[in-house]
Amino acid sequence: MIKESYDFEVKTIYRKMFQDFILKHFTDEKRRRSLKVACLPAREALEVMLYLLIGIRPQRIWAIEHDPEIARAIQSLNLGI
Repeated sequence: MIKESYDFEVKTIYRKMFQDFILKHFTDEKRRRSLKVACLPAREALEVMLYLLIGIRPQRIWAIEHDPEIARAIQSLNLGI
Protein backbone atom coordinates (compact mmCIF):
# COMPACT_ATOMS: atom_id res chain seq x y z
CA MET A 1 0.00 0.00 0.00
CA ILE A 2 1.36 3.42 -1.00
CA LYS A 3 0.59 6.29 1.33
CA GLU A 4 -0.78 9.40 -0.34
CA SER A 5 0.32 11.65 2.53
CA TYR A 6 2.57 11.55 5.56
CA ASP A 7 0.88 14.61 7.03
CA PHE A 8 -0.95 12.86 9.86
CA GLU A 9 -0.87 13.13 13.64
CA VAL A 10 1.74 10.50 14.51
CA LYS A 11 4.19 11.72 11.86
CA THR A 12 3.59 15.32 12.93
CA ILE A 13 4.44 14.36 16.53
CA TYR A 14 7.57 12.53 15.30
CA ARG A 15 8.72 15.52 13.25
CA LYS A 16 8.23 17.83 16.23
CA MET A 17 10.20 15.47 18.49
CA PHE A 18 12.98 15.25 15.90
CA GLN A 19 13.05 19.04 15.54
CA ASP A 20 13.31 19.44 19.32
CA PHE A 21 16.13 16.87 19.42
CA ILE A 22 18.15 18.70 16.77
CA LEU A 23 17.59 22.10 18.38
CA LYS A 24 18.57 20.71 21.80
CA HIS A 25 21.78 19.06 20.63
CA PHE A 26 22.79 21.64 18.01
CA THR A 27 21.98 24.90 19.78
CA ASP A 28 24.36 27.00 17.70
CA GLU A 29 22.75 28.07 14.41
CA LYS A 30 26.13 28.08 12.65
CA ARG A 31 26.63 24.45 13.67
CA ARG A 32 23.14 23.51 12.41
CA ARG A 33 23.93 25.14 9.07
CA SER A 34 26.92 22.82 8.72
CA LEU A 35 24.96 19.61 9.35
CA LYS A 36 24.56 17.11 6.52
CA VAL A 37 21.25 15.29 6.31
CA ALA A 38 19.97 12.39 4.23
CA CYS A 39 16.25 11.66 4.27
CA LEU A 40 13.43 9.76 2.58
CA PRO A 41 11.14 12.71 1.97
CA ALA A 42 8.08 11.29 0.14
CA ARG A 43 6.03 13.52 -2.16
CA GLU A 44 5.37 16.29 0.36
CA ALA A 45 8.98 16.62 1.56
CA LEU A 46 7.77 17.52 5.07
CA GLU A 47 11.05 16.47 6.69
CA VAL A 48 13.01 18.57 4.21
CA MET A 49 10.92 21.58 5.14
CA LEU A 50 11.63 20.88 8.81
CA TYR A 51 15.38 20.83 8.15
CA LEU A 52 15.17 24.10 6.24
CA LEU A 53 13.08 25.68 9.00
CA ILE A 54 15.67 24.93 11.67
CA GLY A 55 18.53 26.29 9.57
CA ILE A 56 20.10 23.38 7.71
CA ARG A 57 21.26 24.63 4.33
CA PRO A 58 19.49 23.09 1.33
CA GLN A 59 22.81 22.19 -0.29
CA ARG A 60 23.49 19.88 2.67
CA ILE A 61 20.20 17.96 2.46
CA TRP A 62 20.11 14.78 0.36
CA ALA A 63 16.66 13.50 -0.46
CA ILE A 64 16.56 9.85 -1.53
CA GLU A 65 13.55 8.74 -3.56
CA HIS A 66 13.28 5.70 -5.83
CA ASP A 67 10.04 6.67 -7.62
CA PRO A 68 10.82 9.05 -10.52
CA GLU A 69 7.35 10.62 -10.37
CA ILE A 70 7.72 11.44 -6.68
CA ALA A 71 11.29 12.68 -7.25
CA ARG A 72 9.95 15.11 -9.88
CA ALA A 73 7.21 16.24 -7.46
CA ILE A 74 9.87 16.97 -4.83
CA GLN A 75 11.98 18.89 -7.35
CA SER A 76 8.94 20.92 -8.36
CA LEU A 77 8.72 22.24 -4.78
CA ASN A 78 11.91 24.24 -5.52
CA LEU A 79 13.38 23.67 -2.08
CA GLY A 80 16.95 24.00 -3.32
CA ILE A 81 17.93 20.44 -2.47
